[in-house]
Amino acid sequence: MPYTNNCRSTLNKRKYDFRAEIRHLSLVLSLLIFESTFSHAAVAGKPVMAEKDHQQIRSYLYREVARFAGSIGSNDFRFDLDKTALPTCNSPLNISRHQGRSPTGKVTLTIECQHPKYWKSRIKADVRVYQKIVVAKNTIERDQVLTANDFKRRRTDISYVRQGYFTSIAELTNQVSKRRITVGKIISPRMVEFANWVERHQEVMIEAKMGKMTARMKGIALESGSKGEEIKVKNSSSHKTILATVIGPKKVQTLF
Repeated sequence: MPYTNNCRSTLNKRKYDFRAEIRHLSLVLSLLIFESTFSHAAVAGKPVMAEKDHQQIRSYLYREVARFAGSIGSNDFRFDLDKTALPTCNSPLNISRHQGRSPTGKVTLTIECQHPKYWKSRIKADVRVYQKIVVAKNTIERDQVLTANDFKRRRTDISYVRQGYFTSIAELTNQVSKRRITVGKIISPRMVEFANWVERHQEVMIEAKMGKMTARMKGIALESGSKGEEIKVKNSSSHKTILATVIGPKKVQTLF
């Protein structure tokens, strides 16, 4: 019957399509397994740097990082060195790096060899230098006069601290926040400014130094000023106007 023949034809076609799809999936799966096996074999068989080369490069990087860390008062650092194999070299390697940058974060070392033939390569390293730097212990509001209780120190990798930082809480005492600072935020110089230690028309103590001798007298500030700023002050005894440097709250210093 036509109806029966059509059904059989449709059924046979579906069986054929299903078998073709199964064969296609099997082929794809086989290729994936082969590729995965090949990739793992390639990784497992990846050439590794000769031990003598690794030790020489590691010693160079250690000296560079230790020198930098010491210059900022730290001896706390770590680094990971790429061990990709280098061509054969029968002479000591010539190792260098970009001296215009600190050896922190992603560091590239240039490796050169002279014998048996000249070659040049580059090795990557990941360097971490740690310091205890000042962070906000509490939320600090804008224009808040800062005290030691607002801060704590936290061990931090400084490799990617781009805006500067403080290592001493004392440096921040009596400064004023320029914006709101959230808990845990690293304090940078851009976030704070010194509060005025001297206000205009305020009575101040003038220290006048000449060699090892120091004289003290009272005066009136004619300008406001913060730590280290030079302001005009009127000597209350002589009524002369002098320039003096702010050295503390209500205290200025001048040299004779």
